[in-house]
This record gives sequence, C-alpha cells and structure tokens, in this order.
Amino acid sequence: MKEKHQIELPSGICADLNEDDFDIMTSVALGMEPLWENALGENWKSLITPSKLKSIYRKI
Repeated sequence: MKEKHQIELPSGICADLNEDDFDIMTSVALGMEPLWENALGENWKSLITPSKLKSIYRKI
C-alpha cells in the first residue's frame, strides 16, 4: 500500500529522546483510557503495559 500510494513513513522520530521523554509520552498515552478501550477492549490494561508501550516507542 505504501508503494502504491507513494507514502513514505518517517524513521528515527524518537531517536534523540531521553528516558524522561519516553516516560512523559507513555504517561500521556496511557491516560487516554477511552481510546485504548475503544481500540483493544475493556481488558486493554492487561495488553498494553508501560514497558510494552515504551518498547513500541523505541522502535519508532
């Protein structure tokens, strides 16, 4: 789909962030409970933990 629609995804967006930045991003994201529940269901807290979310951010 990316190639078909000529979409380029940026990389290295989080490359220069420090641990405090990751903590803030994680805290803000986990605070959006209605969005998580809508996306993953009522048991979203058992699926997305702070460490798992930070891991995802580090891959971006």
